[in-house]
Amino acid sequence: MNEKDYTFITYDTTLAFANTLLKANKDISFCFVSGSHTDSSENGKMMWARVKGKTENALMQMPFKK
Repeated sequence: MNEKDYTFITYDTTLAFANTLLKANKDISFCFVSGSHTDSSENGKMMWARVKGKTENALMQMPFKK
C-alpha cells in the first residue's frame, strides 16, 4: 500500500473517529491498539512505522480522560 492510502486509513480515519468521540463526550477514554516498533520520531525508514508513530503522537495530544 502506498503512503498516501496508508496514512488515510491509519492516521486520518483514526483522528476523525477520535475527534468525533471527543465531541460526543469530553470525559471519554480512548484505546488505540497499535503495534511494536512504531516510530514516534516520525522520521524512520519504515513508512508504516512512521505513520503509526504519527498517529500515536497525535492521539496522545488529544484531551482524552485516558
